[in-house]
Amino acid sequence: MRQLSAVAVCGALVLLAAQSKAAPGQVSLSVSSKRPQLGETFTVQLVALTDRGSPLPSAPKLRGPAGIVARGPDISAQTRVNIVGGKVIAKIGIAATWTLRATKLGSFTIGPGSVVIDGKQVLSRAVRVIVVPAQPRATRQPFDPFDPFSFPGMPKLPGMGASDDEEDEEDEIALLPPYPGEYRLERAADPTAFLRAEVEPRRAVVGEQVTLSIYAYGQRGPFRETHTSEPSREAFLSFTLLENSYAEPMYRVPVGDSVWHAKKVRQLALFPIRAGKLVIGAMRLGFDGRGYPSDGPHRGLVRYSNPIELPVDEPPVAGRPPGYKLGDVGRYTLSASVTPREISAGEAVSVVAKLEGTGNVPFSLKVPRKTAVEWLEPNIIEQVEPRGSTIGGFRRFSYIVRIDAPGDIDLGELSVPFWDPERGRYETARATLGRVTVRAGGANGASPEPPPRDPLTALGPPRKSLGNAEASATSFSRQPWFFPSLLLSPLLVVGAYGGRRLVQTARQRAKSAAEDPTKLARSMLAQARQAQKQKDIATVATKAESAIMWGIEYATGLRARAVLKEQLPAELATLGLDADTIALIQEVLTACDDVRFAEPLAGDELYERARALTERLLKLSPRGDKRAS
Repeated sequence: MRQLSAVAVCGALVLLAAQSKAAPGQVSLSVSSKRPQLGETFTVQLVALTDRGSPLPSAPKLRGPAGIVARGPDISAQTRVNIVGGKVIAKIGIAATWTLRATKLGSFTIGPGSVVIDGKQVLSRAVRVIVVPAQPRATRQPFDPFDPFSFPGMPKLPGMGASDDEEDEEDEIALLPPYPGEYRLERAADPTAFLRAEVEPRRAVVGEQVTLSIYAYGQRGPFRETHTSEPSREAFLSFTLLENSYAEPMYRVPVGDSVWHAKKVRQLALFPIRAGKLVIGAMRLGFDGRGYPSDGPHRGLVRYSNPIELPVDEPPVAGRPPGYKLGDVGRYTLSASVTPREISAGEAVSVVAKLEGTGNVPFSLKVPRKTAVEWLEPNIIEQVEPRGSTIGGFRRFSYIVRIDAPGDIDLGELSVPFWDPERGRYETARATLGRVTVRAGGANGASPEPPPRDPLTALGPPRKSLGNAEASATSFSRQPWFFPSLLLSPLLVVGAYGGRRLVQTARQRAKSAAEDPTKLARSMLAQARQAQKQKDIATVATKAESAIMWGIEYATGLRARAVLKEQLPAELATLGLDADTIALIQEVLTACDDVRFAEPLAGDELYERARALTERLLKLSPRGDKRAS
């Protein structure tokens, strides 16, 4: 029990430390195109979220390089509801969108963006774009000398000039490339542009996944989204399947008798948390493109999707199994393991159960209750995320089970009842735990104590005849070595203590020398230089990143390797590092990442930038031990 208490205390301290290190908000930066053409406009969006009830993020800023012209930002409100660790967490915030135009060819780093959250400046991660030459566009001949009626604005007379409009539309529709059936529509809701929201299924039970898809249709050619606000969904738990439309394909789709441009702009997995007629609000989107008149600067042609009223019921009461919890809807499997299988009374076994499947994966299992068997609260590890258009994953439950009674103990089974919407019936996922052999022990599981020693046994057996008493053994205090050893004992203790201190000091010095950030940083640079000579760009990036991390630890005391890269700018800003150095760190680390994920820099340039940054960090004055564990 003492070991279990110590583990619980350590877990609580780690959780408290993690909460104290939590960032004041979540900030992310995304770009609509990582390879924009020269002169083409594209957008960068900064999303900042914080806890509901906290002040909204403010003062969004974006750091842009020379050669990129920025306009904005256009700011809209954001609301997100998610499940974290079995709790419903609502986030509110803003989305700031800038419209950018590239004026020079090359590779550019945009950002980091920043906002003020609760009086503190929070930075996002920077993004990189590569500006490529503009591609020529096919243009239509404005006037055909052999067809005077092809001039724009000239009337189309029967039998003269081009074909009739109706025949042109029919031919164009007949020659359209394939498009997904989900885009099919009988008639348009607006002559120029409109949004369409659909849910599947159209009626659900509490806890069942409902997929919300929103499509944008434009009649005047291709368009981009701008000036967006998300649909309200307060009565649902939400997972994002499609966050924005920047990477989505655009299709030419027949709507009525005309050909429209259409694309999917949002897709969300929603789980209703109560019964009734629940409302999904409208989404706002601005259509940005030629032919779409803007409703204001950076707003585009603003349109709203249709709100949806979704009827939600509870699963049927008839046939509901004992222990069913409202909201456990989906399809799951359950497996479990028990170790060890043989213990002494009062000891514990470890039970690890894995619940996996699709839908609203439950947060708890039904454990068997037996006499003299105690189940402690489990430690839960989860990975529940989108899998295509379906939410799924697993939750792993680790239990400590103490058994006090000896014997061949059957632990029973773990179970979780759920409603399967596809089959329309209740099911139960089960995992049999089997038996554990428990050896006998004393009270409360302790080993039996030996009987008390009889002090009269030292007198020996009773005498059977008269005579002189036998001489007893000489006491050790009368031995000649007793008093000299008694005098030398303090000296031996002092000598042992001094020797221990010397060994500890030597070990500490060796450890400090091995962990010297300055030496480690320069060692990483040397290895990066060697890899550069061998044209091994991947190793250059790896060693350069390690050198920068050791330089950060020397300059700020922060163990940067234990911090997520997205949170690194905020941590460095909290420790007082100047904004220019933080931005430079972001740029070089992003360049190292690009070796694996994008077009990399040359090995020589990457090494030189990493070396210059590391030397800059090593010249800063150390700021004490503020390391993140």
